[in-house]
Amino acid sequence: MNKKYIYIFLSVIVASAALFVACSSNSSNPVVNTNVPTFSFTVGNSFQFKQWTVDSTGKKIEDSLKIVHETFVDSGFTIGGQAANVFVALDSVFDSTNTHFILADSAFYTTDGVIINEYGLIASIVNSYDPGVIAVPLKWNILIDAATSSTWLTDTTTVKTTISSIPITIRDSLNGANAGDTMIIAAGDTLNTVHAHHSGKITANSTFASAPLSIDMYMSFTPTVMVKFISAPTSFGNPLLPSLKGLERDLITISLKK
Repeated sequence: MNKKYIYIFLSVIVASAALFVACSSNSSNPVVNTNVPTFSFTVGNSFQFKQWTVDSTGKKIEDSLKIVHETFVDSGFTIGGQAANVFVALDSVFDSTNTHFILADSAFYTTDGVIINEYGLIASIVNSYDPGVIAVPLKWNILIDAATSSTWLTDTTTVKTTISSIPITIRDSLNGANAGDTMIIAAGDTLNTVHAHHSGKITANSTFASAPLSIDMYMSFTPTVMVKFISAPTSFGNPLLPSLKGLERDLITISLKK
């Protein structure tokens, strides 16, 4: 089960080490590649990230800083009905000093060179609102589609639960869109990334309450890695329903298989 971002969002589970430079497009007028470079995960590649919880104003909570070590350890794995081209990454989370181990978990990815999927990412975000109460099932989510100018369905799921003794139907609905290519300086290199913006909402009992969802992902081609991940904080605006702090995550170190 992919808990990669559950821990990040619950660490209540980019930018000091990464600086945006020239952009070939923006979200209002994206330029989509016609000659698309290809994504390719490599077993043995490893990366380090800084990650912070983000408060309701969008600012990083400095004392929430964690260091995440991610290593691609296997391929050809089978999960969630997907039996081909599944890559397994092991995540080890350390404190801000990078010396005290906190936890480890795995993440699962596929790519055909143009589209990248991750197993259970959106479910882990939605479920982190109220762990053990909201239980959206894990499924494959499209993170990036480098070749399309159209939107795609990232996730839509409906579950029934009880919160504060009140029966609640929770539904998430999220769509992704290619926001164009962006060059980012990270880990001492200038990386060509695809920016995907995911937007939608979680509703409770259809019209009782809703919380907007907004996620931005920047995936580099070479090496293939999530250079930057930002999830905006959000709230239902109802005292009976929980809110969720956001996340910023930056790539800081690259170590490629030799």
